Amino acid sequence: GSGDFYQIHYDKDFAQNTGLPDRITHGALKNALLGRLLHEWVGDQGRVKRVACQYRGMDIVNEDVTCHGRITKKSQQGGENIVELEIWAETPQGQKTTPGTGVVSLPSRGQ
Repeated sequence: GSGDFYQIHYDKDFAQNTGLPDRITHGALKNALLGRLLHEWVGDQGRVKRVACQYRGMDIVNEDVTCHGRITKKSQQGGENIVELEIWAETPQGQKTTPGTGVVSLPSRGQ
């Protein structure tokens, strides 16, 4: 766990008393989901080298969080095929709540 035990993540009444419609999804979970997005994309032969994100908006518990990515740069470094990506999580309404970046290493085609 992250050590963040603030009640807005697990106590619906507390969250609603602060003006929120419900509990909010923990940021560390959204970071993990973005990491999983990259891991699923690179497959067994690739490697996730870095995931970084910022928490810019709230995702409500029991609403879908959708993760996306877009390639921003491809290069070769030290014999590795490096891909840099813009990644983000968004609400069902399309609001980007968790923008970030990722770096992965991919095998050469045909390997």
